[in-house]
Amino acid sequence: MKQKTVLLALSGGVDSAIAGYLLKQQGYTVKTVFFKLYSDTKDPLTGNCSYLKDLTMARKIAAHYHLPLTVIDEETTYKQKVLKPMYRAFQKGTTPNPDLPCNALIKFPLLRAEAHKQHCQYIATGHYAHTKKGKLYKPKDNKKDQTYFLAQLTEQDLKNTLFPLHTLTKEQVRKKANLLNLPNWNKPSTAGICFIGGMPFQQFITQKVKGKQGKIVNPEGKQIGTHQGIQQFTIGQHINVQKPKGMQKKWFVAQKQGTTLIAAPEGHPSLYTKKIKLKNIHAITSTKLPKDLEVKIRYRSPPLQATLQGTTLTLARPQTGIAPGQYVAFYKKKECLGCAEIA
Repeated sequence: MKQKTVLLALSGGVDSAIAGYLLKQQGYTVKTVFFKLYSDTKDPLTGNCSYLKDLTMARKIAAHYHLPLTVIDEETTYKQKVLKPMYRAFQKGTTPNPDLPCNALIKFPLLRAEAHKQHCQYIATGHYAHTKKGKLYKPKDNKKDQTYFLAQLTEQDLKNTLFPLHTLTKEQVRKKANLLNLPNWNKPSTAGICFIGGMPFQQFITQKVKGKQGKIVNPEGKQIGTHQGIQQFTIGQHINVQKPKGMQKKWFVAQKQGTTLIAAPEGHPSLYTKKIKLKNIHAITSTKLPKDLEVKIRYRSPPLQATLQGTTLTLARPQTGIAPGQYVAFYKKKECLGCAEIA
């Protein structure tokens, strides 16, 4: 059989590093690519752009395996297609998730285009997911299942895509990296928005989106505090307010109305939602989405039974933290069928 060539997205993390090792073991000719997407964030100690750490590590991994590495600068495209819409959404008071559009609009189209340019038959990433015949499935490690972040992809994106980690757990990946003496075997996993480095997200978004001070009111409309900008809060987030005397319960954001935040104590009915209005409904394949399915309303949330009718999703049980701008991913057993944005 003629040896197949694959283009691997190398991020500098341990997952894509082990993906490269596995592809080589499986007999593929492996080429690698590093995408520079954001260089504004600086390391507070060195003053260097944060992405340079990842690039340096990606170069070390490529050299370790004796693989060619191409560095592609797509920062302008990334800011135009992902960051600008994200800032606009925060300005409106919604809570966008940039990871899904980043994969669908930037990473996978760029990978496919570069693979074609370099005469590679396949593309690959270090995501914990599985694909077969253009369909997307959960991996072996349920704790690391990343199909939620890939739910905006298309059959075309997945047709010639490889996810080598789908049979491994994160612990197995780290152990393998340690045995291979990889310099990043114990590098911490990315938490939160990867491109902002170690900066707290609230600090980052406050710098980028100027918010207006507003009131915090209880469900009855009585003012119980003030805030510095609604972009700093999301539905379901814990919030400090002037509690009624003797009340020990935590309070959470229940709703946003203009520049006003409505907050309620833990367990209050206004914190729960059963019917969700959706927009931009997306199916990975051309098969129509079923009426009865499972959904994930956040990356870490457990699967929930739900019914989809038109643009209305009805959950089997009311849930907290349903925030406009976030995504719902659709599932049928282990297959991820697509996603939609919460309107």
